[in-house]
Formats: sequence, C-alpha cells, structure tokens
Amino acid sequence: MNSVYDWEWFVKNFESISKINLSAYKRPQMERRINSFLRLVNAGDYYNFIALLRDDKAIYNRFIEHLTINVSEFFRNPTQWEVLEREIIPILLNSRSPLKAWSAGCSTGEEVYSLAMLLREKFNGKADTILATDIDSEVREKAAAGMYNLKAVQSLPENYKNKYFLKHGDN
Repeated sequence: MNSVYDWEWFVKNFESISKINLSAYKRPQMERRINSFLRLVNAGDYYNFIALLRDDKAIYNRFIEHLTINVSEFFRNPTQWEVLEREIIPILLNSRSPLKAWSAGCSTGEEVYSLAMLLREKFNGKADTILATDIDSEVREKAAAGMYNLKAVQSLPENYKNKYFLKHGDN
C-alpha cells in the first residue's frame, strides 16, 4: 500500500465518514478484520476502500456488520454479574439513587435486559433509566423488540423466565 494511505490515514478518514474512532481498539486485530474485508470487496488499498465506503451504502453497511461483533446472551460472563451485584451496584446506590445505566454496544439486548432483571430482582428496580445503544441498527431493532428464541433463554433460571418472559410460538 502507498505509505501516504497508511493505517493512521485510514483510521482518520474512516472516522470522518462513520463517526467511529478505531484508535482505541487493538490495532493488529482490527487491521486483520479490516484488511480481510478490503480484500473481500477487491478495494486494493485503504484509499480505494475509503472511496468505496463513501460511495456504496450497501458495502458500507456490510462493513459495519463485519466490524462489529454482535455477541450477547443473558447474564453472559456470570462472574462479572456477581461482582456487579455484590460490589458495584451497592456502591453506586450508596452515592446515588435511582441509577442511570448505559449499555453501550447492547447488541440484541440480552445483556441490557439482564441488567433490568437484576436491578428489579435484587435492588427493587432502583434504576430510573437504562439506555441501550449499538452502532448496528439491525441488532438495535432486535433489542427493542425483545423477542428471543427458546434457545436464547434456556440458561435463565425458571423464575426469571416465568416472571419476565411470555411464550409466543417458538419465541
């Protein structure tokens, strides 16, 4: 690639069209993901790739989907939820109540709904607001719908399933 259109040039120009700052991410991992997509669409180099992203909305959307990792499940990483329940939320509630929480990168919503259930069950619903955001509009829409298949809720305790979910067909 032409050294004028190096990684730093790409990051700066990508941010100008997407408002996504890639500099906070691990460069080797991000570079691999980006370069694999660049090859997939035969862009050749970062300059042509930026031009393609600017000009082709479908490829831009495919790239955003490729870049984001939409992994979510209810109470994912249980140890972290235990720390949140036992240590972090009580400290926060001592300094302010009700809480305002933000689930950045909420994906399809399982984790933000987990937070809502945890706050309702263990802290009498003392969260005034839970904001859920994601760069991927499709997964954000799925999160807003709150519709999950039976496999997605299979690891939830029965009392949570019975109290917070309604069965509708296979969902």
